[in-house]
Amino acid sequence: MRKAQQEISSGQEEFMLNKRFIHQPNLNQSVWAGTHANDFDHIRGEIEDTYMRIGNSEIEGMLNNIEVKITHYEGLNKSLSSTIASKRNRITQLSN
Repeated sequence: MRKAQQEISSGQEEFMLNKRFIHQPNLNQSVWAGTHANDFDHIRGEIEDTYMRIGNSEIEGMLNNIEVKITHYEGLNKSLSSTIASKRNRITQLSN
């Protein structure tokens, strides 16, 4: 799970670096103007907002959920290891 967490975190960094492509190509007023240009800029703004939400909130939430599960399973593993050690000690005591 740690590897998956690291890969998602690395992917998040790459995802955020690629945000710059939302505004490419640059369409200034000398290239494109009018109603469709305004609509297009508005859509790009919505895409950027969604991109930021995914890049921050949703991926962070996913990473937090993974961390919670890792902690849970590490605790469970530690508990089971302790139980196994206890059973081995008991077997050793009964064997003597």
